[in-house]
Amino acid sequence: MRRWTIFLLLLLCLSVACQTEEPTAVGFLRGDFAFIPYQERVQIIDISDLSEPEFVTEISLPGNVAKVVANGRYLYIAHSANTSSWTNEGGPPGAGLQIVDVSDPTQPHKLGYFHSKSLPTDLLLHGDLVYLATWEFIDIVDVTDRDAPRQLGMFSEGATSLAYADNQLAAGFGGCSFRSGYCTGGLHLYDLAEPERPSLIGRLQLDNIPGYDVALANGLAVGTGKGLWITELANVENLQVNGRDFLDNGWLYAAQVLLDDHLAYVTQYDGLHIMDISQPTNPTLIGYFPTANQLTDLVLRDGRLYLTGWSGLEILDVTDPATPQLLGYYATEYPAQIFPQPTATP
Repeated sequence: MRRWTIFLLLLLCLSVACQTEEPTAVGFLRGDFAFIPYQERVQIIDISDLSEPEFVTEISLPGNVAKVVANGRYLYIAHSANTSSWTNEGGPPGAGLQIVDVSDPTQPHKLGYFHSKSLPTDLLLHGDLVYLATWEFIDIVDVTDRDAPRQLGMFSEGATSLAYADNQLAAGFGGCSFRSGYCTGGLHLYDLAEPERPSLIGRLQLDNIPGYDVALANGLAVGTGKGLWITELANVENLQVNGRDFLDNGWLYAAQVLLDDHLAYVTQYDGLHIMDISQPTNPTLIGYFPTANQLTDLVLRDGRLYLTGWSGLEILDVTDPATPQLLGYYATEYPAQIFPQPTATP
């Protein structure tokens, strides 16, 4: 009898553990939900039926949402301000990092908030630290206490994007002048052996090659901005562009890039480009998906690519990268029209 009692208790413990296990989170996805930026809100979308994603609710922020990252039961949201200028030394009102409890996605609950003195562009979660990129610098924020995130330090240079791999942090930067049209780009590479005190180990400055997003994988840094450029990281003291795919329609698009093995998924003004980068000196287009949605972020999970943009969410089957197929989409109430958005150099 005692043996059966122990056996039943073990089954009960396993059952409870299975019920309390956290849904898998990657990028802006957590389990059967997508958390997508839409102007000054994060919209929560039920994606359990890929063919018909459904709106659940939304989280209002004090400024335009730049980035959403899900981790465990929490969302980390970087948001900008509604104003492009300010006069006080306290920085732009409403700009910073918001942490939200989404253990119940139907009833999100705001927790702590960190105010940034510049306009956020991206964020990267590393353990209990958030690296919050802004136009002027990068904040290092301790989020151990999610009700009261606090600044530990900052980088002295701004960035438009952040990426992490192999204990290295890449900060991509760049843009184009509104007046002259001249573009710059590049990246700063940091060693994160001491996460609270990153040390600069490499620098790449590009003249007339714009930069926006950056991704790291397999000893490569891949940047975007009028196409993409690839940098091999074997010699961090002498970084250079080793390969490039040029795409120019006259203005700099806020392109995003995601790496998966030898493939780079790159958003551009005309849609999604899937590039083979197995030969870094000669990136090759192997797949393409056109869309009218001005894309802002992308996540890959289980052979499916989730694309967010001004007009909503699109879900693609990319098990065959040469022929991506649309599985389903969610359209925002007021889809935004595509038009050129010049990006100033930070």
